[in-house]
Amino acid sequence: MTIQDHSRPCEAALEGLRCVALGLKYVQISPYAYGQEGVFHQGILIGHLHRSGVVGLACSVAVRDTLIQQGLVRPHHDNPDAPWIILTLDHPADLALAVRLLREAWQCRAGQRQRIAHPGMDSLLSTQV
Repeated sequence: MTIQDHSRPCEAALEGLRCVALGLKYVQISPYAYGQEGVFHQGILIGHLHRSGVVGLACSVAVRDTLIQQGLVRPHHDNPDAPWIILTLDHPADLALAVRLLREAWQCRAGQRQRIAHPGMDSLLSTQV
């Protein structure tokens, strides 16, 4: 089994995701549990970033279930039933998906979309990653 060095791709991808997050209105990145960085919208956690390239993002149950079924993300390790997903930034497509999901989490939290109806879910999930 070969161990891959993810330090360079993950660092660049995480920095890109940080830049997108900080460009969203009322979003801050602050230290969070276990050395992670928390992504907060007006003090509410909408994501967390690990130095290893693992990203956790809040989402609706419908989006979570669809993305897990498609094999694009994993359920949250602490609580698989939570409306959170986990993905690892290994490839450019992973970053593109993480950015879309971060924006989705921000839009839901900012009240720009309804969490239950998710009118943008079809376009979110139909984009090739």
